[in-house]
Amino acid sequence: PRRDRAFCSALFYGVLERRITLDWTLSHYSRVPVLKMDPAVRAALRLGAYQLMYMPSVPPAAAVGQSVETARALIALKPATARVYPTVVLEGTHLAALYRQGHYHPQTLEEAVALCARLLPLFEEAGVRVIRVGLHAQEDVERRRVAGPYHPAFRELVESRRFLARLLPELEKQPPGAYAVRVCPRQLSVATGQKRCNLEALARRGYAVRFVPDASLAPGRFGVGPQETRNEKGKQAQ
Repeated sequence: PRRDRAFCSALFYGVLERRITLDWTLSHYSRVPVLKMDPAVRAALRLGAYQLMYMPSVPPAAAVGQSVETARALIALKPATARVYPTVVLEGTHLAALYRQGHYHPQTLEEAVALCARLLPLFEEAGVRVIRVGLHAQEDVERRRVAGPYHPAFRELVESRRFLARLLPELEKQPPGAYAVRVCPRQLSVATGQKRCNLEALARRGYAVRFVPDASLAPGRFGVGPQETRNEKGKQAQ
């Protein structure tokens, strides 16, 4: 389609025009010199960086796909650590002007959480430690925020979503009903979710879940079993 050809043309010539700036930016995030990168990796990073920096109107679906490919390209560079920052529109920036003009549409909090929950396993499976997810909670960010997916406990939202994604397939092997899920004590809040969102999501699927702390379990592990009724507890006490 003509629109796709125009987009590809703008992306191609834009990367050529901004190549020096793009390479300078990428050099700050990679231990591998840009010119020594695998050509395919270098091209993917340049394309992704250009869209992030100069094409804020890229459709959300395309942005998600590009984000995943960019993450894979970054992983190929074998960094020791990584940071994941969803774009937040701050007052006094060019992005804020584009947002008010209707040219930039930021992710919702839900979209950003879902995307980051998808990206984190890619890094972790490759042995890359993700040391930060989301902007650091601070008064200046909260004061200047115009739009975009900011939350002071953003990483916990992401980890809760990841926990739910792991738990659901296990629960769905069982018929709807009441279940006790044993978790590491340190992960009780992650399992429950902000404002009990995981419990509510499970309840909508017919699973009444009670999370039980179990010090024998490592973080990320859990065990599923039937939830004891009051009568059963009374018999055991006798």
